[in-house]
Amino acid sequence: FATSAAIAFATRPHSIKEEEMSSVTSTPPPRVYYQQEEPHLGNQYLEDSILRSLLASHVPADVLAQVEPELVRLGDRVAPGGDVLKHGRLCEENPPKLFHHNAFGRRVDRIETHPSWDTLIQIAAEEGIISDGYKRTHGAYSRLIQMMKVYLFSPSSAVADCPLSMTDGGARLIEMNLKKVGPSQRALLEEAYAHFTSTQPSEIWTSGQWMTEKTGGSDLRGSETRAVLDPETGMYKLYGYKYFTSATTSQTAFTLARTSDNKNLACFFLKVRTKEGDLNNIMIHRLKNKFGTKAVPTAELELVGTPAILVGQDGLGIKVISSILNITRIHNAANSLGYARRAVAVARDYSSRRKVLGRKLSENPLHVSTLAEMDLDVRGCMHLLVDLCLRMGSEEVNGINANPDSSVLLRLLTPLLKLYAGKMCIRVTSEAIECLGGTGYMEDSHLPVLLRDSQVTSIWEGTTNVLSHDVWRPILKQNALPVYAQEVKNLPSTPLDELKEPARVIVSALEKLISFATEASSDKLLLESNARAFAFSLARVFIASLLVREATKVRSKVAIVAAVRFSAQDLCLLKIEHNQFEHDILLGMDVDEKSGETRGTGESSHGRVRARF
Repeated sequence: FATSAAIAFATRPHSIKEEEMSSVTSTPPPRVYYQQEEPHLGNQYLEDSILRSLLASHVPADVLAQVEPELVRLGDRVAPGGDVLKHGRLCEENPPKLFHHNAFGRRVDRIETHPSWDTLIQIAAEEGIISDGYKRTHGAYSRLIQMMKVYLFSPSSAVADCPLSMTDGGARLIEMNLKKVGPSQRALLEEAYAHFTSTQPSEIWTSGQWMTEKTGGSDLRGSETRAVLDPETGMYKLYGYKYFTSATTSQTAFTLARTSDNKNLACFFLKVRTKEGDLNNIMIHRLKNKFGTKAVPTAELELVGTPAILVGQDGLGIKVISSILNITRIHNAANSLGYARRAVAVARDYSSRRKVLGRKLSENPLHVSTLAEMDLDVRGCMHLLVDLCLRMGSEEVNGINANPDSSVLLRLLTPLLKLYAGKMCIRVTSEAIECLGGTGYMEDSHLPVLLRDSQVTSIWEGTTNVLSHDVWRPILKQNALPVYAQEVKNLPSTPLDELKEPARVIVSALEKLISFATEASSDKLLLESNARAFAFSLARVFIASLLVREATKVRSKVAIVAAVRFSAQDLCLLKIEHNQFEHDILLGMDVDEKSGETRGTGESSHGRVRARF
């Protein structure tokens, strides 16, 4: 009864005044809080004054008129609202997955990527991001045009250039070795080359480059992969464990292994899958859990009798596969510059939209000075990339013998560019996050991904220290330093008044480098201890000389300011001291001066067992 009465009371009409009803049901109007406007980006080619000025300066007007519509189109596709950036973000949000078995228990080792991953590769084919380097429609300028497309494409495409760079290198390897293989092997390589360089989205193949094993990636002497000749097919069967295989979903791969006839490594080409679509005697053990490059399928895999063909001479595998490394290192640098340029573009636009203490950041002298430093880093490195691409394009079209000095310089500049650009982009992308404050630290500001992906550029294809050693190869074996010095000294005979001091500083820094190299060439300890500082100094001096030459040529105020400001920095970073290595060990390894033992290493410390980190 009590319940029935309560229901009756609750459901019968009540007489409530209108103003009382209003006070019960209404809520106070929402307060209007400050809303920060997001940074904006436009066409990434048209807004890139550094790229456009360098192309106008170094590419003939008729060639530029032909390629500029392609660059403008790509500039739209990689910008907000464009399909490249859309697909790139979808790939970042949906990383690859590995499924070991199907529903019936059969081991399948299937890597599943988001559909946008394949779409990005297909877009790259449409835009000629690989094919431009091989059709060579624009002669010696073809490589430069291609790499500028890589530069535009990279910061929007979830590191899809990882497989594209190795595919580009694979195409170059085939081009250089096709005449050195038999008819049956030639047919396989010709098929791959046609797919690698295709502009048809349905025809494009990509390639991996599987070298790193558990023994290491930089020192390949410990490679455990074996190649056993199959007398029935004339092909080899590969057995080994590959610890890092990026872009494992590619159709093909080049790898290194030892035959029974040679203690040195040989280069092999393989197809990842059979005609039926199954893995070609390959077991994928796991996907790597990486700090960045989240969209790239990187795996540990095992070759268990994988059929492959020998490419090049047995025992010369590292030399053969180095043609891939030369290409991928330049891609790596183009990616580094692409990330850094995107970071600067976002920070620059944001400065015009963010107010602090009553004025925009773009009106704050310290903030603008920070942006200027970031721009100068990108600008200098871009000059080096353009110079190197022009040398590469000329060598590919005209041959090494057409300009031997330029080819020697190319061998020196490639590791210099890669190591310098890799460190530069980490610094610039990190600074851009700081330019946006706490918001820049948020994942959905889309800046952290640039920093994470930048970090790998100083590791892939040789860490900074590995490349610092590589710099000495052409110096010691090809006498590259006199060629380098002559190129640096090739400054305008009558520079503008503003550029006389930079020219003097460059020559002075060059003399210090030559003096050090002369001494270090006979002192291995001195050489190795200072290899990094020497490499960075070589890069900085060369960049400074390029900036001075460019400023003299175009005579624009921004070019002159850039040349003056860059040259005002320490170009020579060498700081030689007596007993340097002894002091390095003392600091670097934290040596106890009394016992001579290294602190913080070994299995135990201070009577306690040290555990795995």
